[in-house]
Amino acid sequence: MEVNRHRLNNFLGLAIFAFLMFWVGGRDLHANRVSLWQGLFKTKRIMFVGFREHWDEKRPYKCSCGRGLRLIVNSSERPRDPADIKGADLVIFALGGGPLPEKWKEYRQFRHKGQKWLFATREPPLTCQGLNPPEEFRFDTYHWSYTYSPNASFPSPYGKYIPGPSVRPLYSAKKVNWAENKTNLISWMSSNCPLPDFKWNRRNFILKLQKYLSVDMYGKCGNLSCPKKSEICFDKLKTYKFALVLENSCCPNYISEKFWKAIANYNQVPVVFGALREEYENVAPPNSYIFIEDFNSLKELADYLKLIDKNDTLYGTFHEWRKYGRVQTAFLPNELVYHCDSLCRVGAKLDDPSPEWNSFTFDPYGVSWLGGCRYCQDAIDKVIH
Repeated sequence: MEVNRHRLNNFLGLAIFAFLMFWVGGRDLHANRVSLWQGLFKTKRIMFVGFREHWDEKRPYKCSCGRGLRLIVNSSERPRDPADIKGADLVIFALGGGPLPEKWKEYRQFRHKGQKWLFATREPPLTCQGLNPPEEFRFDTYHWSYTYSPNASFPSPYGKYIPGPSVRPLYSAKKVNWAENKTNLISWMSSNCPLPDFKWNRRNFILKLQKYLSVDMYGKCGNLSCPKKSEICFDKLKTYKFALVLENSCCPNYISEKFWKAIANYNQVPVVFGALREEYENVAPPNSYIFIEDFNSLKELADYLKLIDKNDTLYGTFHEWRKYGRVQTAFLPNELVYHCDSLCRVGAKLDDPSPEWNSFTFDPYGVSWLGGCRYCQDAIDKVIH
């Protein structure tokens, strides 16, 4: 009986569709079919200006988003021609190369009414200034933004804290010794050692800190190696109580994956510098990290870390939050802007009539982005000296 009912439903669905095909009338049956198809499905065209080489999609490609929305995605390759954007509903300027300075006016000439422009990067403002238009166009270039910032049109953070039940702990009543098997004190991982002008000298900071306690330095700036994404590296980092998380830029709300991985993957307590204290407080688990700028000197910081190291109960207080919540790191590659999951999230707003989705809402020079960055070296010198 159930099988027959399923067949009947299929037959009725086909019959209704066939009726609609002929009901629309007219001499040009093919045109009517196309018209009906377009009424049932919306196709939007997306053009990337800048497409990173390690992104694994071959252009052009399509995304089926549900609710009748389909996306056709392509990119303007070098040498880029501003005319490439003419037929696009959405133009995404992504890290990997924005327009040359002299090309911005040409791109603007080819932007048609209704076309949206999206600023997209997971990097901090100082490392992606090539996406910024000349300042004369700062207020009428980008409708939307796709960044790690909570202020973005489409926030894509490196991680987030998800509070759990406020009464019943997530862990059992059995006491957990978070210091168990953590035989090492503090680690630092860095993949970039040469310093551009805008970056501060993190290695020099650690060398000065090492006058008071030992720091194991991994990566290009250190003398220890840890094979990326290997089980050996994973197991090694889990033996450290603390992780130095020194952001390369001191920009609004920039809290990178190193912070979230230290907490989520290695059960470490991050010792942090980069964002402002209130920005950490807004997103991090309560009492889960140590804020370097709270200390008046490196010796004071080192003495505090040594104190915690000697007291398992005190160390455990930095993990107390785990009873009442959890940390979730970014789900990659789905949360990268080129992925269909992310593009569908953006594409769903293309026909939204609300004023906030039809205005120029992102100023790349504003205080929530580049204009809010501070000079890291000035801030850390207050602790060093």
